[in-house]
Amino acid sequence: MKNNQTPWRKEWDSKYGITHNPYTGSVYQGLNSKFLRFNTLIREYSSNAY
Repeated sequence: MKNNQTPWRKEWDSKYGITHNPYTGSVYQGLNSKFLRFNTLIREYSSNAY
């Protein structure tokens, strides 16, 4: 880290991360977040933005 190098690599896919509204930047919370995430997984969406 002293040489501005990251000692790790992200080896996972985060496309199913936090559900959010891309226009307002709001993050969905509670059951809304869970339902939207489930919907993303079931329908195989490539984005978690709603």
